[in-house]
Amino acid sequence: MSNDKVSVIIPTFNRANLIGQTLDSLIKQSYDNWECIIIDDGSTDETIKILDHYKQIDSRISYYKRPSTLQKGANACRNFGLNLSKGSYIKWFDSDDLLIEDALNIQVSFIKSHKNLDMCIAYASYFKDDTSKLKLVKPNILNSNDVLYDYAKTNLFFSVGGPLWKAKYLNKTQIFFNEKSTKLQDTEFHYNHLKNGLRFKFIDKSLFLYRTQHPDRITSINSNENLLSIYNY
Repeated sequence: MSNDKVSVIIPTFNRANLIGQTLDSLIKQSYDNWECIIIDDGSTDETIKILDHYKQIDSRISYYKRPSTLQKGANACRNFGLNLSKGSYIKWFDSDDLLIEDALNIQVSFIKSHKNLDMCIAYASYFKDDTSKLKLVKPNILNSNDVLYDYAKTNLFFSVGGPLWKAKYLNKTQIFFNEKSTKLQDTEFHYNHLKNGLRFKFIDKSLFLYRTQHPDRITSINSNENLLSIYNY
């Protein structure tokens, strides 16, 4: 693994109209030691054309198509991207969200100065279409005496784009995204790590912008599968 390199792993599906904004926010990062691994989940729009364009712009950006042997969905794409990563740190990110300019620099500096941590978490600011209208979203409890209880009660939470993980920790635990799950995928993933004794700490900053209420999420599923995933979690 390259020293201090951040592997940003982005699953995508039919995001031709949005993924360029996400990649622009990554290219503008003040921290420049990163690689971006994009896993396309079978897009039928112009997503691949956009990715080809950005691959030419910045050699740190690469993309792959999800192998047909893997189940369709963001989870399989995230796990596949992890297998391809070479960084010391891992950040999973969504293809319609945005990083603020110093996000990677702040998170890498934080986790390096807290050597006992397995990952650190940043808050999100939510927006719909207009980034001038942001709503900061943060947990009610940041330092819990019972993380599993508070996580289950949603007093403590974090979305997939918030954490910066140590790759060494992920490789050691072998706890990955459940590729059969179609709902609450990141919630289940984070819960399993908390159950495993994850050492984490919040950074008291909003470092990325989370786009809300956007149609055509990466995984297209029916309500029965949704309900089954929720029940299983």
